[in-house]
Amino acid sequence: PIPCPIGTFGNALFAKEVSDCVACEPGMYCETEGLLAPTDFCQAGYFCPEGSTNATSVPSPRGYFSSAGAQVATACPQGTFNGAVAQPSCTVCPPGFFCPDTAMETPTECPAGYFCPIATTSNTQPCPPGTFSNQTGLQNSSQCTNCTEGFYCPGNDGATTVSGPCEAGYSCSTGSVDKYGHSAVEVASDCDDDGDDGGDGFGLELHECSAGLFCQSGGSGLPCPVGTYSANTGLRYISECTLCDPGMFCNATGLTAPSGPCDAGYQCLRGSQSATPVGPFVDATICVDDGYSVCVQQWLSDTSAAAEDISSAE
Repeated sequence: PIPCPIGTFGNALFAKEVSDCVACEPGMYCETEGLLAPTDFCQAGYFCPEGSTNATSVPSPRGYFSSAGAQVATACPQGTFNGAVAQPSCTVCPPGFFCPDTAMETPTECPAGYFCPIATTSNTQPCPPGTFSNQTGLQNSSQCTNCTEGFYCPGNDGATTVSGPCEAGYSCSTGSVDKYGHSAVEVASDCDDDGDDGGDGFGLELHECSAGLFCQSGGSGLPCPVGTYSANTGLRYISECTLCDPGMFCNATGLTAPSGPCDAGYQCLRGSQSATPVGPFVDATICVDDGYSVCVQQWLSDTSAAAEDISSAE
């Protein structure tokens, strides 16, 4: 008798021809002659087409894997990759990367404005509202950058920078999600007309610039200067600060009311900075230099002239 050749086996009685031998089944191999059955299953990391003669017949290519007994290589699913041949399994996409396709050989770094936890299948996880990021490879949302004070970041759009400046008259603290200074928590808890969490902005507390401050567009609150105060909220410009009332003085910045009455024997006109002013008692003026520095009273050097003015006024 003639044995069935390598890559085949024969278990039929009265076989007369080589053609009566059966090709080794897919996923198995037949490594010797005269076999009555296949030798064994194909080794993991390899696949065995019909008629294979060894356990490592064909190595799985990059981007694929093969379990033991595989008939063909299987593409790595989304969220995984494989950079080597002859692998029994795929590697999970690591944090800071994403694997959006099947049969990927290398993961793709997470783009700026997004974060990618382990096994991410796409880059559709943007930095949350109130944050942004210009860095690539972020692994979780805590690595996103809080929106800069004086600006707002709506989020959910993969922002790599702040969206814009806070509205004049409003105060945007770090992490604001809109130009009126609301936080992500406030917006998330906001209810729409149906009573559901709608985030439509109705009913939210306004983050107006605090009393004693003025808030220019894109800036944090700045204190009203010496010689002024403000009991009102929502000031946008330094010129909206109130000059200190006649008979009172304002000797500090950021006041919400005058510091107190002028000392006995002294006359405090509008805009006085001291309880014991010296000089001509003229109404103060606010001078703006680059929007920040101020002068709140003009003085003359001739104090005797000031004294004469006081005498004549009495």
